[in-house]
Amino acid sequence: MVKTVFWILTIALQATALPAWTQSTPYPSRPVRLVVPFPPGGSTDVMARLVAQKLTERWGRAIVVENKPGGGTLIGTDFVARASADGYTALFTAGGVQLQCCRTPTKNFPMIRSRILFT
Repeated sequence: MVKTVFWILTIALQATALPAWTQSTPYPSRPVRLVVPFPPGGSTDVMARLVAQKLTERWGRAIVVENKPGGGTLIGTDFVARASADGYTALFTAGGVQLQCCRTPTKNFPMIRSRILFT
């Protein structure tokens, strides 16, 4: 009985690891862009740079922090929403950006439908 359970667990663990083995290149294979929709020097920018530094050390790839302020964070948020969904462009923002879709009903927010927001 114990031997059977051991083999079932072993096969199950190998099956869950299969997608990772079939990946052709490890992520990230190129620099990741971290977009901050606030001006440089603010608290969100400082936190983004600290996170980028730690991710660079951990991943061994450059994390580029790019500030796109303006429009009450709409410029940076819209830039990330329209970027290709390849995982190499991320939004680093403070809470409350999600409310922009309610305050600006005429603005099209594709990220609300197709992206997961990380704050």
